[in-house]
Amino acid sequence: PTGGLIHAQLTIHNTDMRPWSTLNGRPAGGGNHHSVNILQIPKVKCYLDCLIPRPSHAFIEMDYNSLEPTILAEVSKDPTYVKLYGDKSYPSDAYIELMYNIPMFKQLCVDRGYPSLDSVGVIKKECKKERSVTKPIQLGLGFGMGTAKLRYQLSMQGYNFTFEEVQEMVDAYKKTYGVLLNEYQPHLQGQVSNKGYFLNSLGMPRCMNDNTIKDVLNAQSQGSGNLIQMKHSYEINRLRKERDVMMYPIVASFYDELVWEVHMDHIDRAKDIFNEALAIVNEWLGGEYPIEGEVEITRNFSEFKL
Repeated sequence: PTGGLIHAQLTIHNTDMRPWSTLNGRPAGGGNHHSVNILQIPKVKCYLDCLIPRPSHAFIEMDYNSLEPTILAEVSKDPTYVKLYGDKSYPSDAYIELMYNIPMFKQLCVDRGYPSLDSVGVIKKECKKERSVTKPIQLGLGFGMGTAKLRYQLSMQGYNFTFEEVQEMVDAYKKTYGVLLNEYQPHLQGQVSNKGYFLNSLGMPRCMNDNTIKDVLNAQSQGSGNLIQMKHSYEINRLRKERDVMMYPIVASFYDELVWEVHMDHIDRAKDIFNEALAIVNEWLGGEYPIEGEVEITRNFSEFKL
C-alpha cells in the first residue's frame, strides 16, 4: 500500500463516554446533535487514543507556528502582524498578543513578563484557558461575526461571558488589527464585488459571492494555508522517494498540523526530510515572513493534540 494504516482501538472507558456532540466542544442536548464538525478532529483523549500507527512505526508531525497569522502578516502588512512575525525580538504569538490587548486578560500577561520572549511559554502553560478563548474570537471575527453571535459561539464551547465582556473582546481585536480589518479586508471584498473572486496569497483566484464575502479573511488565510501544506507534502513525498525513506502520509493536513507515519528505524531521516521540505517551500514562497514549525514524534494522536 502507498499509505499507512490507522488502527481503531475500541477500548474507551465509561468515564470517557460522552454524546458525540460534546466531542466538538458543544454541549449535549437540545438541537446540537446535528451540528457535528466532521472536518475538525475532536480534542478528546478517548477518541484520539484510537488513532495509532502500525507496529514498528510512529507518527511524525509538524505543528506549524501560527501558519494563518503568518500568511495574513505577509499579505496585509498589518503593523501588529508585522511586529509579531517580522521582529525576532518580539513574541510571535497572535493569540497571546490579543490576550494582552483584552482588558480582562491583560494583567495575566503583564504578571508573566509579556512581551518578553520568555513569557510565551509561561503564559501557554499557566493561562491555557484564557489563551484558548482568543482562538474562536479570531476565527469568529474573521468570519464576520457580530458580538451576539460570537458570544453564542463562545458559550457553545463552554465559555460564558456577558455581552459587554464579549464586546470588549471585539473592540480589542479591532484595535489590535486595525489595518487588517479597515484596509485589507475591504480591499479583498472590493475585488470580490467587482470580479466575483480575489487572488489569494499564491496568486490563485478564489471565487466568492454575496453570501460568503464576509468570510474573505478566513478564505485568504485558510485557503492559502492549505495550499502551502499541500506543497509541503509534495516536497516531503518527493524527497522520501528519492531517499527510500519508509514514511507514509496519514492525514494530509488538518488546519495547522501535518501528520505522516514513519518506520522507527527511519525517524531521524524523516525529520530531516520534514525540515528540508519546509525550507524548499519557503524558498518557493519567497516571502518576508517564513513559515516555521517543529517536528514531533508520537505514538498516538492524543500525545500531540491535547
